[in-house]
Amino acid sequence: MFLMFLCVVLVACAAPIPTPPTVTPESSFDLAGTRWELVSLTLDGVTQTPNKAALPTLDWHPNGEIGGTGGCNSFGGSYAAMGEMLVIKEIRQTVMACAPDEIMTLEAAYMSALASARMFEKRDNQLSITFAEGRGKLLLEPRR
Repeated sequence: MFLMFLCVVLVACAAPIPTPPTVTPESSFDLAGTRWELVSLTLDGVTQTPNKAALPTLDWHPNGEIGGTGGCNSFGGSYAAMGEMLVIKEIRQTVMACAPDEIMTLEAAYMSALASARMFEKRDNQLSITFAEGRGKLLLEPRR
């Protein structure tokens, strides 16, 4: 009887405990060839959303170049990504003024965010880019 009890306990203890599925970021996601549009820009807890008529965009080219629009002006630059780490540099853009002023304000914040980008994460259908030493986040969705 004791031997049977011991066998039952050992079998029960040896059975694997199922773990619930988790949503994990796609850490091996390749940015090259993807095209995105800005959903929101958050810095120090303050969130800005773009004017739908002037959506900032971001295109990642296979040659290590980026391009897009800040909502008014077009821009280009280069990037390097390794794992989740990201560096965007050599950003250049056209210089036009657009109305209303909110478009230009968001564009300036967007360009600054890209220049200080340090990490990215793709989760489901969204790309988030962390900037400003972790104090800011860009949230983007695939371009339509």
